[in-house]
Amino acid sequence: MKVCLVNRDPEGGGTSIEEIFGGLSNELSDKVDIVWFHYSPRHSIIKNVQNLRQKRADVYHITGGVYFLAYFLLKHSIILTIHDIGGYKELKGLKRWIYRVFFLKFPMNLADAITTVSEFTRNDIIKFFGNRIANKIDVIHNPIPSEFSRNDKSFNSNLPRILQVGTGANKNLISVIKAVAGMEVSLVIIGKLSITDQEHLKSYNIRFENYYNLKYDEVYDQYCSADMVLFVSTHEGFGMPVLEAQVLGRPVIASRCTSIPEIGGEGVHYIDDPLNISEIRAGIRKVIEDVHYRNDLIEKGFKNKERFKTSDVAQEYSNLYRIVYAKHN
Repeated sequence: MKVCLVNRDPEGGGTSIEEIFGGLSNELSDKVDIVWFHYSPRHSIIKNVQNLRQKRADVYHITGGVYFLAYFLLKHSIILTIHDIGGYKELKGLKRWIYRVFFLKFPMNLADAITTVSEFTRNDIIKFFGNRIANKIDVIHNPIPSEFSRNDKSFNSNLPRILQVGTGANKNLISVIKAVAGMEVSLVIIGKLSITDQEHLKSYNIRFENYYNLKYDEVYDQYCSADMVLFVSTHEGFGMPVLEAQVLGRPVIASRCTSIPEIGGEGVHYIDDPLNISEIRAGIRKVIEDVHYRNDLIEKGFKNKERFKTSDVAQEYSNLYRIVYAKHN
């Protein structure tokens, strides 16, 4: 059986989904024949569709973003993986309606199966798009990145490096900046800073480093050099930085909202209100000052990785491919 993994534009700025399925491909290739397709905005949509159909796959798995390609795969087996609908929920007016109908609702109706990466996202989709598609939605968690493994280091309690992954609106960076103001810490931010972010960092006199457009191994290096990871996001479909930090053996402080508790399990210091500056600050101090608590978080987080083995995730997708393929044959 040949499965085509249909991916977004590789030059579009985001590669997280492609990295996830790239990591799965070795395990999957032992079970099915994997071929790849990357949508290219440099080509017309007609040319893209021609290139896609030339893959002559038995199953087309749209891994994220380009769900509209389902329109051009009628009579084929189609799977969509929807990681998050947070962006859709933020839209308003006509733009929201167009995105809902043409980029989500119709492709979901055309798909033989839909996968999501968390129960939270599955429930979110059902909430906004109705129960009619509930029976075709399966939850398959993201796997542990194959490049990530335990990397212990001495915790620098005098000047801890706090890693903040992401600068989008949902990443809640302004709250983080306010929380660390006046603390003897170094804030390491991955993601391009807005003018507002820069102004807040300057006005609160924050000691910080900023990196963006990093390669995957460079992101890994930042995790390794960090003393803790801060992820008090207001909305996540999965929350990969939580799992990445746990696998490396870093204590994690994260918000108790959306999908994060489902993914982080017991190995996280949770913030009940991600907009509560005092609560975030107290969590940071707790992790810095309480050695036994910090080590307990690290060990519980490391054990959490057992729920996200690449081999198990690959088997779940392989099983789904065979079920979907059988419907058309």
